[in-house]
Amino acid sequence: MRRLSVILAICLTLVCTGCAPAAGQPSGERETGAAAALTEENASPLSTGAAPPGDIAESDTADSVTGVLDNTAGADMAPKGTAFRTESPEIIASAGNTASSAADKPIICIDAGHQGKGNNDKEPVAPGSKAMKPKVSSGTRGVATGKPEYKLTLEVALKLEKALDNDYKVEMIRRSNEVNISNRERAIQCNKADSDLILRIHADGSDSSGVQGMSFLYPSAKSRYTKDITQESLAAAKVLSEAILRETGAKSQGLKPRDDLTGFNWSKVPSVLIEMGFMTNRKEDRLLSMPEYQDKIVKGIKAGLDAYYKKSG
Repeated sequence: MRRLSVILAICLTLVCTGCAPAAGQPSGERETGAAAALTEENASPLSTGAAPPGDIAESDTADSVTGVLDNTAGADMAPKGTAFRTESPEIIASAGNTASSAADKPIICIDAGHQGKGNNDKEPVAPGSKAMKPKVSSGTRGVATGKPEYKLTLEVALKLEKALDNDYKVEMIRRSNEVNISNRERAIQCNKADSDLILRIHADGSDSSGVQGMSFLYPSAKSRYTKDITQESLAAAKVLSEAILRETGAKSQGLKPRDDLTGFNWSKVPSVLIEMGFMTNRKEDRLLSMPEYQDKIVKGIKAGLDAYYKKSG
């Protein structure tokens, strides 16, 4: 019996020793084998922080993005079964953000034609073209007022910028006559601004002093450089011409496609060139310099843009 008691005591000691936790390891820290696999696979979405199916779209807003970014740094130390976002920072940053009112506004690039001093250096009339044209001229001049075209176009462009300010985002090519910006560079600047429409403000000239009226130019469909923007340019030109002619009562010289204008050929976005009238006609030249008439032109352009982008209110 004594020997049996000793054997039983030794067995009990060995069994208890196998149940004790290893030194420095808290009891319950590690699960192994099938038990651990079951814990990961059957983890409740609510307990892991993952939303149940169908509950993500409305709650996954910008308010939760900060927390996602803060926690991502510690993802390597997270318990298994915890949900983490894996999108790139750019995608996360935009998740749930609604566009601001400024971002919703169409971008209108206003190019006041010409500049104080012409630049007769040559530039390609189109990308890859061997045909060259002067970079930019100072334009025509009023026969009655003596005002140069570059001053007239800037006067109207600055008024237009102010008129469009509330409803559009405006990219101005120039706010001064003392610049040196080629026609190619003007188009490229509008392209880089991701413009929705380019408005090129000009005045006309003719060898005949009796010619008057407004012309509306747009990129030709026959040009391989502009055929992709012709349809939208023409649509905008039609709406703008109707609104401007209605507001000013000016005679119309019509809608005219062009394939020889550097500013059109380098444009990657729809573009319309407005010839406001003939500065070589004495009556129309005086009219174009009248602030009240300039205001009518601007009002007509604004009304045309509003109609084209279907703005109201």
